[in-house]
Amino acid sequence: MLPFQEQQYQKIIPPGNSFLVADVGGTNTTLGFIKENDETPTAGKFILLLTLHVQSKAISDFSVLVKEVLDYAQKQHGLTTKKIGIAGAGPVSAIREEIPITKLPWIINARNITEKTGITPVLLNDFEAVAYGLDVVDKKDIVDVKSGIAVLQGTRVLLGAGTGLGKSILMFDTTRKSYVPLPSEGGHSSAALENEQEFALGQFIQEKEQHAVIAWDDLLTGQGIQNIYQFLKKTGKYFSNAPATGIQQEILKSGYDPALISLHQDADQLCHDTFELFTRFYARCAKNFALDALAVGGVYLAGGITAKNLSLFQRKVFKDEFIHTKKIQEVLQQIPVYAVKDYNIGLYGAAVAVELKERGAL
Repeated sequence: MLPFQEQQYQKIIPPGNSFLVADVGGTNTTLGFIKENDETPTAGKFILLLTLHVQSKAISDFSVLVKEVLDYAQKQHGLTTKKIGIAGAGPVSAIREEIPITKLPWIINARNITEKTGITPVLLNDFEAVAYGLDVVDKKDIVDVKSGIAVLQGTRVLLGAGTGLGKSILMFDTTRKSYVPLPSEGGHSSAALENEQEFALGQFIQEKEQHAVIAWDDLLTGQGIQNIYQFLKKTGKYFSNAPATGIQQEILKSGYDPALISLHQDADQLCHDTFELFTRFYARCAKNFALDALAVGGVYLAGGITAKNLSLFQRKVFKDEFIHTKKIQEVLQQIPVYAVKDYNIGLYGAAVAVELKERGAL
């Protein structure tokens, strides 16, 4: 059995109607038990009971992991379920039977899970799940980072940086009276580079990674933070002329850990400049996506990097870049941008998907 890191969110009294939900990323996998919220309706549709965390690279057979989690939850907490929703960071097959995890050498297979557990799971893309979670998460966990006026039932877009860059477009369905997300692998599309510094960064990444295409995934991920930091370190003429510090030695020894670069962005000039450029790219990607979909209903930013770095999106560089365009700047000025603080939003969305499947709406 894989070692879990467990987190309880409240005293667990086994509910009659619970869900096992999972959010499978390239670095971390979170499984959790959720129940319907009939206690405090203002705090969201679902209540998270507990989560179990495991490193994704430690997993060899996901169906075995699901069975182990079900057995563990029943033995330790008396939790049982007949409902499973799994969100994975990869393209879902047409009949929702499997998800190849883009940055890992294994797949999530619905038939294998059913054989191991006797339960048929609902599979969906990770940012499809985040999109479903937007309307059921606690409203206090969605904060304004750029003011604007959202058009009622207007198209929304969602994006978020983590191990990969996730995207989704949300269209309002007047029959359902709710938003329907369209899954995407837009993080693998080509990035937009605009000036000498950025072209040099692109060339640096091409040489480092030995590939010709510079995708958003090369810039707006943990790997992207490493790429930008290493580029600025190597080509000092592109950032403020500040002396090397002990912090930079610590980051070097860590193998350019993105979390350390983030931690020291207010204390070290190189870390600060790394995130200044990262933030510019994030705003540009959000702007382009907003224009692609004409997202007058708003732009939503999610993912682990967003949740841990909310202050980035209140920087002048983010707001200036978001409205920077050749024409129709007034359209971008009117589009609000929101950041999602709850990193577990994909778990809530997976539960929504299970309910939709039961109603024949997925």
